[in-house]
Amino acid sequence: YGRAAQGAGYRDGLRLCKLAIRKDVFEAENYLNLARTCLLRDRRRMAIRALNRGLRISPRHPQLHELRGRLGWRQRPALFLDRSNAVNRALGKARLRLLRPR
Repeated sequence: YGRAAQGAGYRDGLRLCKLAIRKDVFEAENYLNLARTCLLRDRRRMAIRALNRGLRISPRHPQLHELRGRLGWRQRPALFLDRSNAVNRALGKARLRLLRPR
């Protein structure tokens, strides 16, 4: 299969996941499937949003927790400045180096 066929498969999968959510908005498994589909195309932000929504519906869902943990959690910005600010980025990287286990 070429890239166009793979892209079409992803779009179909994404459409089906969203359709399932519209049909049953309170089913956490639908959000897990959406997140997994998003990760197939490196749509990390969209996957995290789907996982967070699923966890609001089912806070103890083990697979949602496992996948959310694998994606990691962003720390708060070092300063009150925007996350993309050069000073914030430098301080964040320094904090990561200092806190990383050796």
